[in-house]
Amino acid sequence: MPHPESTRLEPTSEEDYRRWFRGMDTMQLVDTWEQPLPPRARELLLAEIKKTGYRIKSLPEPPSSEGVGPVAAASGEAQAARSVRARSGWILTIGLLQLLVGTWIGIANARACSEQLAALEGRAGDERVELEGEEMEVRAARFTLRLQQIAVFAVSWTIGVLFLALYVWSRYYPRPALITALATFVVIHVLEAMFDPPSLPRMVFKVLVVGTLMAAVLASKPWRRPAARAVG
Repeated sequence: MPHPESTRLEPTSEEDYRRWFRGMDTMQLVDTWEQPLPPRARELLLAEIKKTGYRIKSLPEPPSSEGVGPVAAASGEAQAARSVRARSGWILTIGLLQLLVGTWIGIANARACSEQLAALEGRAGDERVELEGEEMEVRAARFTLRLQQIAVFAVSWTIGVLFLALYVWSRYYPRPALITALATFVVIHVLEAMFDPPSLPRMVFKVLVVGTLMAAVLASKPWRRPAARAVG
């Protein structure tokens, strides 16, 4: 029976090595550096160690790679994973559009609210006025308009930043990020449609986004580490 320390994971493809190294802390990466590895895998490992800020000059001379098989070409599963990550670019698109369009709408809304506030200038606070079909006191109308000026920016930017964060997450864990993005997108736009039915072009775009995200979710699956095997 092999000693526990002689047991290590044996990735076979470049994608396997990338995922394997990303799951290690600094000391595990350094320990792995001292193990025999294919040349391409050692390049990937060195790149990952550099990301940690570890002093590369302090690494020992690596052992010979003689007798170690080459890194296999990307497997079908790895190619599928890259395709899923490419489709996750839609999450980035949604986030950027939300920030840009939300800012544009927010500016237009802020200007409209400023004009209405200017019209209320000089009027008594307890005077009754009509705002968006509802009668209220001037002081309440002023508060509502100022709140609207901030709310549009706050909601748009919050949603935009959320999707940007989901995009970053999807680069490492595509499946949960895609599922979260899909559910968030559907919920937001169902609620929006209840109060503001979308036009045909907007509806087509939303259906396209939902279809793409669903296809990416169905194409993805949780990555499994290669089975451990004894060495020696």
